[in-house]
Amino acid sequence: ILVAAHVILDARRIAADDWETELQHLFKGNTLAACKTMQGGEFWSDFVVHADGFSRFVIRDVEMRAQQAGRLTQRILEIETYRMMALLGLPIAQKTMPQLNAIENSLVELASAMVESDHANDGHLSDHEGDSERHLLEKITHLAARIEKLSLENNYRFSASKAYFSLVLARIEELREERLQGLPMVAEFMDRRLRPAMNTCDAVANRQEALARRIAHSNDLLRTRVGIVQEMQNRQILQSMNARAAQQLHLQQAVEGLSVAAISYYVIGLFGYVAKAAKEVGWLAHTESAVGIMVPVVLGSVWWGLRRMHQTIKSK
Repeated sequence: ILVAAHVILDARRIAADDWETELQHLFKGNTLAACKTMQGGEFWSDFVVHADGFSRFVIRDVEMRAQQAGRLTQRILEIETYRMMALLGLPIAQKTMPQLNAIENSLVELASAMVESDHANDGHLSDHEGDSERHLLEKITHLAARIEKLSLENNYRFSASKAYFSLVLARIEELREERLQGLPMVAEFMDRRLRPAMNTCDAVANRQEALARRIAHSNDLLRTRVGIVQEMQNRQILQSMNARAAQQLHLQQAVEGLSVAAISYYVIGLFGYVAKAAKEVGWLAHTESAVGIMVPVVLGSVWWGLRRMHQTIKSK
């Protein structure tokens, strides 16, 4: 049950003092809102749910024309119905505020941790800081999930409360109120009693959206910082690979030098055997001279052959 109401439509002609006495007895001395409406009708209510679970509305038919009483009763009941529907957002707003406070405090702690990390590293990102940033990123992602859950749960109700409040104002405007001496009109009563609740709902909804934007901004900032750390790590890996490649090149060059010497040594050794055989058969008179002359020739030939072989492999 959202709305329960007793409506009294009174067309009696009684004295003003008796009428005030009846109203005081009916509404238990509560503060009343009242107005003249529809050029012949009067309306009273305290907009309070009484002990029996019903709200009480009194419509007095002074000089209303045909069907005006029905239209006035319908508008009054619509005002009460839409007022109750609009107020459904208030308990949710009150329940949401502590959760927003907790999320906001956590966000402040994360922002402070980011600033302290900057000061500790003197503006330079390190691998250790990268791990810290990723840990902060996990926390802020959790905060983003919490605020998104709240938004999904609350946005519809806050929007509905705003729409119902607009309907209340529209129905009040249709009453075309005129003041009864000494009593606030319905519009004034709602402005004091209902508008603060709606302002609370609007404030919570706006705060929720603003907090979501701040979390998203912090999330983007952290992701950027983590990306920078990863790029620095990748650069360090590439630099290490370049250093290893340079070392391998130097090692390869050293090995090539040794290879030239080893191959030349074995070739000259073989040539020495051939020279000795030639001396035995009388073809060569001085073996040592021939071997000495062949040493630079063999070294040059082996070096040139290895260079050509490496160039051919690289070109492929």
